[in-house]
Amino acid sequence: MPKITKENAGDDLVSLAIAGIDARISELLAKKEDLLKKRAVKTTPAAPKRSPKASAEKAAPASAPEKKKRVFSPATRRKLREAAKARWQREKEQKAAE
Repeated sequence: MPKITKENAGDDLVSLAIAGIDARISELLAKKEDLLKKRAVKTTPAAPKRSPKASAEKAAPASAPEKKKRVFSPATRRKLREAAKARWQREKEQKAAE
């Protein structure tokens, strides 16, 4: 048996770690194979039947109802117009001041 020194102690630990990982991988692969075999044997239940109406609705939904156009009252339109004019006037004055 070789003498264990500080230099080769790390190598032994790495070798043991790799051996442990390999063992764990082989265990997991075995479990995976078992589960795949069980899944292959297990039959899947049939999907629940739907009415023709339900499947037609899911396949091609009717066109969405059109969104109502937003209508502003004349008073609101006047306020918006005045606010826009005031904003444009402020911008014009700022440009002139520069």
